[in-house]
Amino acid sequence: MWKKAKKLVRQDTEELSLEGADPELCISLFQRGLNISGLKQRLRNADQQWMESFLEHGGLSAIFDALQSLGEKGFSSLTDALRQLDCVACIKAVMNSAVGLNFIIHYPEKK
Repeated sequence: MWKKAKKLVRQDTEELSLEGADPELCISLFQRGLNISGLKQRLRNADQQWMESFLEHGGLSAIFDALQSLGEKGFSSLTDALRQLDCVACIKAVMNSAVGLNFIIHYPEKK
């Protein structure tokens, strides 16, 4: 059911593969609300060097900022709810890597 819903919501948005894309491009696209599911896939398949670069360039902060922004908005549409789920899936993908988990454990808390 969710796969069908996501497909319907995204049918107007062309999702490009981010395979081979550098972290800066992925972060830039993500911050513009583009290709969130592409980032999720890229994070799942990232090697250690790519993940380190993604984290050093503020990728995790961008994900948390987007999630916070979407959370403040609430569930005004199905698209917003799916984007929140995609952000959580991106965080999960980061946490599933040793580099990402280590970064999260030592991530300085914003005050």
